[in-house]
Amino acid sequence: MESKKRFSKSQIISFILLSLLPAVLIVMTQIKLLFGNLLFNLTVALTYYIIPAVIILLFALVCFLVKKRFLKILLSVLIFALFISSFLVAGIFGIFEELDVHKNEKVQSHYSANVECMPSLSELSQTESIEYYDYHSSMLAGFVTCDCDTLICQYSEDEYLLQKELLDENYVFQKEPLIAMPDEPKCEPVIEVDGYTFRALSVDGYSLIYPKEVIFIATNDKKNEILYMYFCDIELDYIESMEEFILNDCGFKHIR
Repeated sequence: MESKKRFSKSQIISFILLSLLPAVLIVMTQIKLLFGNLLFNLTVALTYYIIPAVIILLFALVCFLVKKRFLKILLSVLIFALFISSFLVAGIFGIFEELDVHKNEKVQSHYSANVECMPSLSELSQTESIEYYDYHSSMLAGFVTCDCDTLICQYSEDEYLLQKELLDENYVFQKEPLIAMPDEPKCEPVIEVDGYTFRALSVDGYSLIYPKEVIFIATNDKKNEILYMYFCDIELDYIESMEEFILNDCGFKHIR
């Protein structure tokens, strides 16, 4: 009885070979989460953890419980096909997020003021700390993407008050509600999000294509911080909630 309960060497080898691809996928994803710029979300959990784990479990059931060789091969092929199709469907319809974070002296080699309204580092004076966040999200296998650059400058209290007063002299802010089309939702150009007062720059003044392009300048009186944010998504047609847009589309929930 004891010998019958033991798994044969061929069963173990078959299981290892069949499970190799989903297992490697789990390990590589964990490495990228720990040491790379990939952000953990529902899509990542489903695509890189849940689906591979279920596939490994199915392979285990086939290898160790199914006796007939032909049936083992047939079920293994079907499971592998299920794995590939599920992975592709999740990759197409899921949302994948990446965030590169650079602080202080490392900002210099990564940040570029390639947009008119975003300040160059040479324009920033007497900052106590600088943070730069490069947020990127994609769906439909990378055919639909959005990018958001966020620069956060922290000052001493006196310098912050001075720089905050200069914002109205140096920038033109949106006064009227933002709207893409007459039948689309209107969004106020000023909104409080997690202690930051976000103000949208003038769409007409800077020739922005709203809602595909949005630029914010935000201030936080408690932290003495001024935030500059540039968002771009050429596929975006409207913004329903400005707060949700800033938190989710601009990735601010991953920043503060």
